[in-house]
Amino acid sequence: MNTLIIIVILCFSCIQAIEILSYLSRLSGVLIDKKSMAYTLQNAVFMITRFFTLALMPILGLLVDMGIDKKYFLILCIGSFLVSSIICSLILYFKNRSISAFITIIELVVGGRQLLPSLLKFPKLFTKKSSHTINTPSVAYLFHSNVFWLSSIVFFSYATSLFFVFFLGLFFPDYRVMLSQTSGVINAFSTIILTFWIEPKLSLVIEQDSLEDKKSSPDLIMSLLIGRIFGVGVYSSVFFILFL
Repeated sequence: MNTLIIIVILCFSCIQAIEILSYLSRLSGVLIDKKSMAYTLQNAVFMITRFFTLALMPILGLLVDMGIDKKYFLILCIGSFLVSSIICSLILYFKNRSISAFITIIELVVGGRQLLPSLLKFPKLFTKKSSHTINTPSVAYLFHSNVFWLSSIVFFSYATSLFFVFFLGLFFPDYRVMLSQTSGVINAFSTIILTFWIEPKLSLVIEQDSLEDKKSSPDLIMSLLIGRIFGVGVYSSVFFILFL
């Protein structure tokens, strides 16, 4: 069972880390005015998370079927949130290396290379010296950013609902299959906010940057990512700590 717990933490952390990288890949395309290619690259990077999701969900269900102790399950949840937040924070700390690597990948694809082989070069490209610098928004900027707060709420909902429905399955084992499906219902509301408010606002700022020669989009994307880490690492952890 300990092995399964470690796998869950690693899978969840990989999902969060890859999704953070997907937004950095989009930002990299914006910086070199390759917005369409950036969106394609973001989707390609994001799709990698599906492999970890396919592993995560059945293992969570298996742990519930095995009757994992409720306290251990809560520790599993909190551990997943904290470990993933630490990893994502490190990714943002080295964001300039990631952005430079993605810029090189975009240039390779634009030059005629295939997307997948180019994307597989990311680890090697990451080790090279960064050629672009993106600053982290100030605390004051984040505090007044609607995107930061909305992002923290949206991804708190995503992360919490994923684990909470399985946690409820430990209390109501006869309904655990039905409960495991309700996370999609909860996530639907978060998806609405992300799809119809945050993403359009992000896209609009990116387009305005091109037209008005501004650079507002990096701060906006960074606000979204920092808000995501804050929501998962703080909100979600505190939520499950209340059940200990």
